[in-house]
Amino acid sequence: MRGRFWLTPGPVLDDGGNSMRRLLVSVSALGLAAPLLGAVPAAAAPVPTFFAPVEIRSVGAQPAAVAIGDVTGDGRPDVLMTTNNTSHPDSDKVLVFAQNAAGGLGAPVSYQTRMSFFDHDGRGLALLDNDGDGRLDVALGTLAGVEILRQTDAGTLVSQGVLPGSPQAGQIMAADVDADGDTDLVTSTNALAGNARAGIRLLTREPGGSYTLSTVSTDETEGLGVGDLDGDAQAEIVGWNIRSLYIMDRTGTGWSRRLPPESGKGANGVEVADVTNDGRDDIIATRGGNYLPNVAVFPQSATGTIGAPAGYLTKDIPEPVRAADLDNNGRADLVLAHGGWYTMSTLLQISNGMAPPVEEPLPYASSYNAQGLAAGDISGDGKADVVIADYNHGLLVLRNALPI
Repeated sequence: MRGRFWLTPGPVLDDGGNSMRRLLVSVSALGLAAPLLGAVPAAAAPVPTFFAPVEIRSVGAQPAAVAIGDVTGDGRPDVLMTTNNTSHPDSDKVLVFAQNAAGGLGAPVSYQTRMSFFDHDGRGLALLDNDGDGRLDVALGTLAGVEILRQTDAGTLVSQGVLPGSPQAGQIMAADVDADGDTDLVTSTNALAGNARAGIRLLTREPGGSYTLSTVSTDETEGLGVGDLDGDAQAEIVGWNIRSLYIMDRTGTGWSRRLPPESGKGANGVEVADVTNDGRDDIIATRGGNYLPNVAVFPQSATGTIGAPAGYLTKDIPEPVRAADLDNNGRADLVLAHGGWYTMSTLLQISNGMAPPVEEPLPYASSYNAQGLAAGDISGDGKADVVIADYNHGLLVLRNALPI
C-alpha cells in the first residue's frame, strides 16, 4: 500500500516486506509528537542507543520495586530491590547489590522484612536518614505498616520494626512535604489490591523524630509524585490511577484536590521534575496502552498553574517513568519501561521540549511495578544508569553509554 501512511508507535511493513523507519511529525489535533511512517528503509540510518546492552542479575525470587542510594556507608550508590512472595527463600526480602570500587555490583545481600504473602500492593521502598546519623536508612511499604531498616555503622541493614501508628502502605516516597528541613514519608494504597483502606497518607516527621499520621486523600491510588507544583516552596502530592490524575494542595486545615487538564485520562506512571527547563516542577505521566501510548508533560506556569499536557508518542504500554540528567547537560531527561513490549525508552530534554524516544531492548515482562525503575550512578563514572525490577528475569542493569 505504497503512498498511504499510518500513525503508529511501532514498525509496519510495506507491500514489499521492507521495514519502514519512523519519521517524527507534529500531530496538532492529538497534541502528540507522533511518528509518521513512510517508505523509508530502516537501513537508511543506524538506530541510536544510549545504554550498553542490558545486564541481567537473576535472583530467583520475583523482583518488585527498586531504589538507588548508598546503604553500605562507602559513598557509592547501591541498588536495593524488594521481592514478591514466592516459594524462593529470598521472597519478601530487601536485596542490596553493593557497588564496588570498580563500578560493578556485588552479589545481593538479603534482609528479612515484615512483608508477607498478603502484600499485594506495591512493596515500595524509599531512602531517608531516619535517625539523623548521616546514613541512609530504608522505609518499606508493607501491609503491617511502614517498616524502617536502619543502616548500621558497619554498612548493614537492621530492621527497627514498623513505625508506631503507620498505615498499611504499597508505594512510598520520602520528601520534605512541610518544608521544615526534615524528611517526611508519603504512602499510597489501592483497595482494589486487597487493602482495607485506599488513598494517600502522610507521615509528618516531628522535631523529636516521631511521625504524625494524617490522611491526604481517600482515592484509589496506584502511585505517587511529590514536588512544588504551585510555586509556594512547599511540596504538593500527585496521586494517580489508570482512570484519574490529581494534585493534592495543602490548605490551612488539610488538603484540597486540584485536577490538571485531561486528568480523566489517568496514568500508568508519574514523575514530578522540571522537564521544561524553567526551574519549576512539572508533572510527567505515561498514558495509554495499545492506543496512542504517550508521555504527557504537564507544564507548570510562572503563576503556579498546571497547563494542558504536551504529548510525546511512544511504543505501546508505557509504565514507570523516572527523570534523571542522562547526558550531564543540567537538564532532566526521561526514561520509561514498556510493559509487554521488550523496550525501555529514553527522551532527552531539548530546548523546545523532549526529543523523540530512543529505544533500548529489554527481555520480556508483561508489566512493571510503579516503583520498578530507578536511575542513578551505579558505575562510578558520573553518569546516571538505570535499573529495572523485572519479575520474569531479575534485576536489569542498563549502564549509561552516552559519550559525556
